[in-house]
Amino acid sequence: MAGPGRLRSRRPTFGRFPPAASQILKDLGLSVYIGSIGLTSATSVMALLKSRGWELPVSAIFVSLVPTVASVYIGRYLLHMEPAILCGAIAGQQASTPAIKATEAAAGNSIPVVGYTVTYAIANVLLPLLGPLFVAAFAAMTMHAGAP
Repeated sequence: MAGPGRLRSRRPTFGRFPPAASQILKDLGLSVYIGSIGLTSATSVMALLKSRGWELPVSAIFVSLVPTVASVYIGRYLLHMEPAILCGAIAGQQASTPAIKATEAAAGNSIPVVGYTVTYAIANVLLPLLGPLFVAAFAAMTMHAGAP
């Protein structure tokens, strides 16, 4: 019995999957996943928004924007990093693969990946480790603030 490698060597069109079809399936799968997560968590998000009001969106913007703006100023003016590498480093710090893809597209080359790789690795180690610590610290602060 001939395997797919042998068949493909004899008939190059055997098992061919167009790149555009692959991209559509990837995008569709990601969209369905994000949609299902949104639908399952919508009730708890609405309850949280009702209890916290405007604090939640403002704090989310603050938590996302402050480290990014600080990184831009530190990277550009203190470390004198090149803008493309700095944008890659910030994308890695946010552990955002779509951001590095957009940065590469804007740069027209893969130079931003130089800044992305190390910061992405560090972020993927620190985010799971420090996330629960910050949540516990915030919970402890709110418990102490409510106690007499």
